[in-house]
Amino acid sequence: MEKKRRALSTLVFLLVFAAVISFYFAWGRPWLLHWGSTPQERAAVFPGDEELPGYAYQTTRALDVNAPPEQAWAWQAQIGQDRGGFYSYHWLENLFLANIRNTESIRPEWQELRLGMPVLLTPQDYPLGLFRRQEPSPRLAPPVSRLDKPKHFVLRGWGSFNFIPLADGRTRLLLRGRVPPMGRWDLLRQALTFDTIHFVMERQMMRNVKRLAEGRPAAPWWLNFIAGLGFVAACDLALRRILARRRRWPWVVFAAAYLLLVLLATRDAQAALVGFTAVLLIVAGVIRFRGWWWAYILGMWVYAHLVLFLAADAYVAFGLLFLAAGLFSLQRIKKRGIPEGRQGSTSDV
Repeated sequence: MEKKRRALSTLVFLLVFAAVISFYFAWGRPWLLHWGSTPQERAAVFPGDEELPGYAYQTTRALDVNAPPEQAWAWQAQIGQDRGGFYSYHWLENLFLANIRNTESIRPEWQELRLGMPVLLTPQDYPLGLFRRQEPSPRLAPPVSRLDKPKHFVLRGWGSFNFIPLADGRTRLLLRGRVPPMGRWDLLRQALTFDTIHFVMERQMMRNVKRLAEGRPAAPWWLNFIAGLGFVAACDLALRRILARRRRWPWVVFAAAYLLLVLLATRDAQAALVGFTAVLLIVAGVIRFRGWWWAYILGMWVYAHLVLFLAADAYVAFGLLFLAAGLFSLQRIKKRGIPEGRQGSTSDV
């Protein structure tokens, strides 16, 4: 009976997950590939398209900026790991030790773009001097292949950044990218991994360029502080589950080692906290669900993507959700009167 129940539960979960993936390919992926753009813009030809006439698929993403093209250009032209950053989620980039810092000011030394100039995506000694590159790799430092200030510039391998003037003095910021031909399985892997995270990062970059060009401030410090408390609460609940038995302490050491690695490579406390939390939640969930660990991982994958897709600020959204879950968990523990030694159940996470 138990085996049948387990088999039925597995089947139901897999059907739900298959439905989620089907929904993604039917609606989600077309939306993220062409976020904010019109059918006319998707069909139009933009600078840089000629560099890859044969392609697997292309992306066209756009939004309106309430500022003239020159103002939007001034911010977008500063992108680069060794320049103004990428105006996206630095804490997500720095989980991979990219050492990205986003600027909130226009710097004259970062305004110059030249044909052939490489735009670094990662440091030359990425990471921690272990993989020192003598020359910038085109993959990790795409060169400027076309340039017409303040209309457009093209980064070979990334795409074109277009600043289209609108009649009322505003700007249409449009990014076009093309993906080279690849096999069926490579295309599937690309669709489920790279496409989703690239969309999240590129969309956030465009939103922040819009915000900066319009002169609007970033999220207040106190909101980020509250979100940070949510990550701390998630760490606390995960640690309680992991340390319920002594032999599991090496997992905590592993998570702490990753935290220190992120701090050493990037000096980004926010990224270190996110990474520490992610490792602890994965370990705690695997311990809690045991044979169903794969279902937990898939569920967390879907959950994380939903937050990244839907939230205006993913760090704040994750933090507030963790904080709400932590408060709810503490309330349940209080009502149940669970002894101190057993308060680590991740069923309360």
